[in-house]
Amino acid sequence: MDEKTIKYLQSLAEKYNTKDFIKDDPISFCHRFKDKKDIEIAGFIASWLAYGKREKFLQVLDKIYLDFNSLSPYQYIINKCFLKYKDNKDNLYRFYVKDDFYNLCSHLYNIYSLKDNITMEDVLIKKINKQREDITFIDVLNGLISLFIGVKGVPQDTSSACKRLCMFLRWLVRDDGIVDLGLWHIIDKKDLIIPLDTHVFQIATRLNIINKKTSNFHTAQEITNKMKEVFDTDPTKADFALFGFGVNE
Repeated sequence: MDEKTIKYLQSLAEKYNTKDFIKDDPISFCHRFKDKKDIEIAGFIASWLAYGKREKFLQVLDKIYLDFNSLSPYQYIINKCFLKYKDNKDNLYRFYVKDDFYNLCSHLYNIYSLKDNITMEDVLIKKINKQREDITFIDVLNGLISLFIGVKGVPQDTSSACKRLCMFLRWLVRDDGIVDLGLWHIIDKKDLIIPLDTHVFQIATRLNIINKKTSNFHTAQEITNKMKEVFDTDPTKADFALFGFGVNE
């Protein structure tokens, strides 16, 4: 990658990786909470809903927050407050109905009811069953997928770009303390894969970072590898540059 493009991407990342980014992004739902378990749950729900226009699914997240009724996300899940949505076919958002939200929450309950104060990260580490230094991004991604088998909207394999799972992992792993939360240590931020959505794909193509017709997980890996030329130990910082430019400019 030429030096001009590198400097341009670095300047875009600095422009968008700011506290101001949070309020209009689904990660804002995570920033409402302090406890690790609450943030994991809020983050997974927010990433699960992150389709289409941000202002639309942020409105749905506001409604879910009201439904918590002063409970924390963990309390909401562990007390099974979501049972009222079982078999409810009323629309929740886009192609989701409220029964889909019930199913997601049921899987979250299965995680957090395993043991008092257990976290999703704890469950993933146990499921992967490797020494931490040997755990790869693919291990974590496949582990997450296996925890949510049968949940509508969660990929069942890595044949797609797995954009929203990659975004969830960026939120939880990146640790610069600006937008992302840095609560998980299961892998290093240098091993993250960029969340590949339409904006990232189009801008990467325009900047000649990639020459692909298909937006899939291999494409996400290729873009991420290119971004290591720009942010060597933190390639998904480029998400702020590519996504921010695509949405705002």
